[in-house]
Amino acid sequence: MSREHLEAETAAALAGLVKGLDAATDAARARLVLMVVGDALRLGMTLPPPLYTWLRTRSADLLASTVRDLGEDLDQLLLPADARDDEGFDELERAVAELDRAHSTQLGIVRACLAAHLVPEQLRGYAALVESLTAATRAIGDVADRDMIEDALGDRRELIDGGSWLSDLRDSSERGDDVLSEEDLAAAPRPPDHVLASYLQHGRHARWVEGLMDRQPRLEECVSILTEELEAAGEVLSLKALARRAGRSRGVAVVKLEGALAAADTREASTEETIVRLGSLHPVDAEALLVRHGGAIDLRVFGQMLRSVRVAGADASHDASATQWVARLKSPTEPFVLRVEGPHGEIFETQLVVETVSR
Repeated sequence: MSREHLEAETAAALAGLVKGLDAATDAARARLVLMVVGDALRLGMTLPPPLYTWLRTRSADLLASTVRDLGEDLDQLLLPADARDDEGFDELERAVAELDRAHSTQLGIVRACLAAHLVPEQLRGYAALVESLTAATRAIGDVADRDMIEDALGDRRELIDGGSWLSDLRDSSERGDDVLSEEDLAAAPRPPDHVLASYLQHGRHARWVEGLMDRQPRLEECVSILTEELEAAGEVLSLKALARRAGRSRGVAVVKLEGALAAADTREASTEETIVRLGSLHPVDAEALLVRHGGAIDLRVFGQMLRSVRVAGADASHDASATQWVARLKSPTEPFVLRVEGPHGEIFETQLVVETVSR
């Protein structure tokens, strides 16, 4: 589901809540309203005026009851012992969905307090709720890395931003406890399908999947078949997966572009625009496109609050909001390095080359 679809669903939920606000007088119904309010705020959406009125008129006792119930549920949150098999991942999906909804509800509570001129910290049980949220977040981070948690969030992943509860969790490259011995790698079970798909399409779990492929030829063959199936279905492969397919010794992601390349300064070049999606640049929250227009080829990177984008050793230019970065490729048929630094210092870096194919 895209962010636009999630925004549409949230807008529909807000409209539905407005019709039933008169009945939202107990802690259970108020909690539902506050969760959807939190979702809307995380998406940057404007709340309907009736909801502002409802928030402003909530009593401290009602909000405190909601805080108490939410904290009690968090203290009973069930986590899998190991999220790397299908059963454990199902349990992880349920846990992270509940935790993410709890974070939205907390945000809704804070917004209600502001509307009612209350201080959240003065609500009975609010400090304990914050402690419960922190403890649950840390506990989930102990059983799964950020890559796996983002996979488990499913559609709610679109609510994640730079300041979310996931920002302090380790990604797979930081989890030293995930480093397996040579014997463990050779004997380790095949990763679940959702992990392989996430690696191929988004570049997540690269350390885990590629470490196993180095020691398990059959897994390499399986991933190769999945790659062909995804390509046949028109899916975008991650640059990490493309680099892997090019061979461990070469390590260059080959990006295929239809038609012959023309010199960038030619006046006879076609005016037709060709766009090739390069997918997400995990662990940075950004995506990239390769765009050919006329005789020129640009590499474009889209992301929020990116610190820098370097292409072939040169800084890319960006718009006023620094959400779109553009670099003109001078020699696209020669390997070049794309390096992107995210808002929290996370780095995506790979080498790629453009290869032309006949139409």
